[in-house]
Amino acid sequence: MKQTCIFLFLIALPSITSGSDEKQELRTICLDLETGKVKHNIKVFDMIPRKVDPAYVNDSPHLNSPATPTPVVEEDHVFVSFGSQGIACLDRQNGKTLWYRRDLRIYQPVRQGSSPIVDEKRLYVAFDGTDQQFFIALDKTTGKTHWKMDRNTNTDWKETLRERGLSDNKGGKPNDNKQSFATASLIKVDGTRQLIAPGAEAVISYDPDTGKELWRTVHPGGFNIAARPIYANGLVYVFTSGLNNILIAIRPNGIGEVTDTHVVWSTKRGTPVIPSPVIVAGQLFMVTDRGGIVRCLDAISSEEIWQGRLGGDHWASPVYTDGKHSAQRSRN
Repeated sequence: MKQTCIFLFLIALPSITSGSDEKQELRTICLDLETGKVKHNIKVFDMIPRKVDPAYVNDSPHLNSPATPTPVVEEDHVFVSFGSQGIACLDRQNGKTLWYRRDLRIYQPVRQGSSPIVDEKRLYVAFDGTDQQFFIALDKTTGKTHWKMDRNTNTDWKETLRERGLSDNKGGKPNDNKQSFATASLIKVDGTRQLIAPGAEAVISYDPDTGKELWRTVHPGGFNIAARPIYANGLVYVFTSGLNNILIAIRPNGIGEVTDTHVVWSTKRGTPVIPSPVIVAGQLFMVTDRGGIVRCLDAISSEEIWQGRLGGDHWASPVYTDGKHSAQRSRN
């Protein structure tokens, strides 16, 4: 069955990625934004047979595309990630591959969800499988590893399921509590940079230069976290989708585990699983996956300002533009 996913970047020469299980290839396509004319259509990789773990009885590659991660487009370079299939840096003008990595091989039963992010020197990306869960910083010029850190999440997933009266399908989903589909965020707190890496049962802050862990919060009952962290009002906002679906606001100035000291507020009421929130002028807006319930909260206190119903099911995240908010109905 053919699986294709395309992402568009609104710049003069946007880049998109696509992946086909039928053709077993991964491509990057460059379009002229004004005319839609294809400038480049480049095969970056032939697909490697997926690594499969027999212990994970719910292998579900059909739920995701081989080209889900969003490219990063700069003036001279395009960075494309296909998860465990490989990551590459291309020349933006001619599409030539400048470097690539295909050695970061892990088992991803629903494939890669998180996208790479960059700063002036490095590219940062999560690699979360059932066998390995790590965050890595690569040199943007060479692709060489600058640092690599195991997420080191030691929560007891089986015990969490037992407490909820659930089973783990006789071991059918090992290490689901350590994976994430969410993209990280780079922030600056009191002049110090932090890389906020959301994980299934722990949100971790790293020093982007060294990979040293600065702080973390732990939240048992999460898995498959999808929303990217937001930094606003001096707080980091993180959705922990899974069994709890908690929205957490964290003060990012702690050291070590700060679950009991730096979580300013949290809420489970009317929180989505997939869509990300949007924060505008101190107000947080979110829409639920099922039923299309939209809520507006005071982003500092979590007090509800209003709520309404859009109807329908939603996976797309709300956006804000021209003084208006929009939420797209994206599921039947």
